[in-house]
Amino acid sequence: LITYNSLFKFYGIRNEENKIKLLIFEMKENKIKFDYITYNTLLKYYTNKKDTNFQKLMINEIKENNIKLNIYEYNTLIKFCCDLK
Repeated sequence: LITYNSLFKFYGIRNEENKIKLLIFEMKENKIKFDYITYNTLLKYYTNKKDTNFQKLMINEIKENNIKLNIYEYNTLIKFCCDLK
């Protein structure tokens, strides 16, 4: 999981969305569960891209998986909500 999270951050910095989506697919295929770091990294990336569809998908997934968010995820979600205006 640590390797996936590092790769998400790396590909996010390089703006390689296709590789991010491929990693998401690979994790789900291999039944590797996301942790709060994974969600935080993805939320940040897609908030910066202003991709509301993906953000909504991630928020629903966080709720479904009962992931406990911390201050960083909440700040990212607040930024996301502010960007919707």
